[in-house]
Amino acid sequence: MGKLVLSASQLGEKCLRKLWYLSRGWVEEVGEELQRVFDIGKALEPVVVEWMRRDGFEVYYNEKGHADAPDFSIRVGKGEVQGRFDAVLLNEGVLVDIKTCGDVLFSRILEGDIPERYLVQVNVYFFGVKLFGDSVRGDIREVIRKVGIVGVHKATGKMEVVVMEPDLEVFTRAIEKAKRVFDAENPFVLESAGEIECQGCGFGKVCRGLERKND
Repeated sequence: MGKLVLSASQLGEKCLRKLWYLSRGWVEEVGEELQRVFDIGKALEPVVVEWMRRDGFEVYYNEKGHADAPDFSIRVGKGEVQGRFDAVLLNEGVLVDIKTCGDVLFSRILEGDIPERYLVQVNVYFFGVKLFGDSVRGDIREVIRKVGIVGVHKATGKMEVVVMEPDLEVFTRAIEKAKRVFDAENPFVLESAGEIECQGCGFGKVCRGLERKND
């Protein structure tokens, strides 16, 4: 088995069994429609950055892709947590993650009701860069003081920036979760998210099949 790795974007996942599979390099089956949603979000990122610049933000955009080295790597138990952040609003000192949204998610962001998985992601980015991001430019590491989510409504182009204080407790819980996943000998000593989540999970069939074999 190769190196065990989880990304900051994965750590907000509720199902620890799913994280176990991901950390071992298993590839989740994703339907074509969902993959297109992911592709749209990634393609819109640089467009959103230009919109923010036109709105007066001084933006450092991190153009690294998945093939590039991560911005930080945190040794946790038997594995590593890695991450690549989206952007920093330099004149505001805010490390942000860009989310393209449908109606429901954008409404939540407008109300300041940020999903837990996004809070985990952006806080792991923040503390990962601050404490372990030696490859990140020093001026970028020094300037960031807060975290934020940039929500963009795909249907209208409306944009909302929600800024928050970094939360060390959120980061600590995420790292503890990663350690449990890395240290587990098999996925079935870990909690699953529940039956409803299992039905939509790309690992659902194999997970239930392996579970029966371990009964």
